Amino acid sequence: MTKLNVIEQVKAAVDAGLTVTLAASPSYTVIKDSNGKYLIEYRDGVENNWIGLHGREGTKYEHAINMPGDWIVSGTGTIKGA
Repeated sequence: MTKLNVIEQVKAAVDAGLTVTLAASPSYTVIKDSNGKYLIEYRDGVENNWIGLHGREGTKYEHAINMPGDWIVSGTGTIKGA
């Protein structure tokens, strides 16, 4: 299990087909949608909700993950650049 806290590492892990979840709550998972956007998906068993992985580009929040904490990777594969 690898911990990530840098947006580029999280994106690379998702691109490698790995599962990236919030360590404190595995209900939060990072996905890449059909438009190529990285989202944090929350599943509560009833419905799913999504927010962007990070703040809007061009703002002071573009390098901040929207859900602070340790993100962990599971699965088999290699993260490019790691």
